[in-house]
Amino acid sequence: MRYFMAVVEQGSFSKAAARCHVSQPALSVQVQKLEIRVGKLLLNRNHRRIVPTEAGLILVRQAEQILAQVEIAKREIRSSDGHHAGKVVFGVLPTIAPNFLAHVLDSFAERFPKIQVFVHQNMAEQLLQLIETGKLDLGIVSLPVREHGFETETLFYEEMVLALHPRHPLTRKRTIFKEDLQSEKFILCQEDHCLGDCAMGFCRKHNFRPRIVFRCGQIATIQALVAAGNGISHP
Repeated sequence: MRYFMAVVEQGSFSKAAARCHVSQPALSVQVQKLEIRVGKLLLNRNHRRIVPTEAGLILVRQAEQILAQVEIAKREIRSSDGHHAGKVVFGVLPTIAPNFLAHVLDSFAERFPKIQVFVHQNMAEQLLQLIETGKLDLGIVSLPVREHGFETETLFYEEMVLALHPRHPLTRKRTIFKEDLQSEKFILCQEDHCLGDCAMGFCRKHNFRPRIVFRCGQIATIQALVAAGNGISHP
């Protein structure tokens, strides 16, 4: 109904789609479904500017009231204790938590001040097990999630980079090839760590076997070892 009203107000499917932040085909399909539901053509598409038919004019008058009532209902729901009270328990990777949670939790607390938030930090495999058993509501983990039965939504992407000592010879190269890394000593995250899995997956994809001299579960430790000149890494 919102899409229909947007077309009426804009006189154009393309302008209405831009205003509603959807593609024009998607908006057209929804308007057609609305016409099927009411059993009448609602828009006259034969003119340069699209205008409502007689049936469409009737719906316009009703739609304004319906949408206004929907907004009132949404405000009442948001202001009710039942919507704002309770708790959310979620898990997050230790590598993501320090940089990602501060802004997200701050805005969440501002919108839902009565909801308690409990954060659990662990590796992806453990977090998925806790979600599956109902001990966590959701988890923020790295992709891919290979286990079945989970719904996923991508929040953001991060590029993989090479961490080097500031005076390492490779810092003078604009482009680094896998042949440049054959003799390098790698310091990677431990095998059950998502970043370690990502690094090894990248190497396998490019037929490269890194010479691993050290594995660790803490990013700060790896960065300290790289800064001390003990090897190179991926964080």
